[in-house]
Amino acid sequence: MSGDANLAAVITHVNVFTHMTHLLWITFLSLLVAAIAMFVAGRGVQSTVGSGFDKVAETNNTLSQAFTWNVPMLLLYLS
Repeated sequence: MSGDANLAAVITHVNVFTHMTHLLWITFLSLLVAAIAMFVAGRGVQSTVGSGFDKVAETNNTLSQAFTWNVPMLLLYLS
């Protein structure tokens, strides 16, 4: 459970599990609304077969040219 959920439950003097139950209802409803909106928005999109992979490869090549991995700096950052 996140700190925000615990803090909100403590401030409002509500059982944390009751609060989480209400959050789940809101989360599932927002997921349903978003899924319906994406379905409706995606129905008007036309795509051609193979064009998506070409764009992904082009983006990957562009990013590979723009950025290089500096392994010593990465290891220094992770330590």
